[in-house]
Amino acid sequence: MRFAITLGLPLALCLGCSRTYTVPASHVSAPVASLRAAEQAGAESDPEAALHAHLAQRELAAAGVLMRSGHAHEADLMLIAARADAGRSLALARRQHPIGQAQSAIGQLRSLAGPAPAKGVTAPQPAPSTQATPPSPPAAPGPPR
Repeated sequence: MRFAITLGLPLALCLGCSRTYTVPASHVSAPVASLRAAEQAGAESDPEAALHAHLAQRELAAAGVLMRSGHAHEADLMLIAARADAGRSLALARRQHPIGQAQSAIGQLRSLAGPAPAKGVTAPQPAPSTQATPPSPPAAPGPPR
């Protein structure tokens, strides 16, 4: 009897909670917003970001199927996974943007500087200064002995 109570009560509570679970609206809107931001940041141009965006879209679709079939808790777990993948896609897409800007800036600087010197040729060194360095001031006298 005691075994049935210790095992049955938690099991009954879990089953009772699973039927009344509702998915928070923020769990649905967060991955959708992250996916939209990732697309705007250029996730399709980075293969890894595109992969995570695709995974997030598939997880969102699976969560919709799970919610329609009455499995709200499993759908919520799938939405959490979708949010993680969408966030990763956004981070990867944002990482690529500054790299592309830096590479184009380097290209512009190289075009302004002209052709690069041939291999093994060094740039001219500045001529040594002809001015003499001023002498250092004499040391201050110490305390009398």
